[in-house]
Amino acid sequence: MTYIMGIIVLAHESAIKCLCLDPSEEYFCTGSADGDIKIWDFSGKPHAVFLGEHSRSGFFKNIPGQGVTQLQLDNHHRLFSCGSDGSVKIRVLADRFD
Repeated sequence: MTYIMGIIVLAHESAIKCLCLDPSEEYFCTGSADGDIKIWDFSGKPHAVFLGEHSRSGFFKNIPGQGVTQLQLDNHHRLFSCGSDGSVKIRVLADRFD
């Protein structure tokens, strides 16, 4: 199946650093330098927002932080996220977003 994304949304206050698609291809997640994670459908509507999930500051004091650095969704509706703050977090998402 081919998707054509024709939607431009102001998604985050700062740069988007990572993006992942759920295995069923119903929604996607974005992670940003401000540490926020958002879950979107393909119409551009946000379904969940996790503010400040990862710190803006870096794990090392002399290197500026990048907030969320990696996202992964699995078949069991779990969202894994890594941040420049040195943390890894897991969230269990709803089976469906209405």
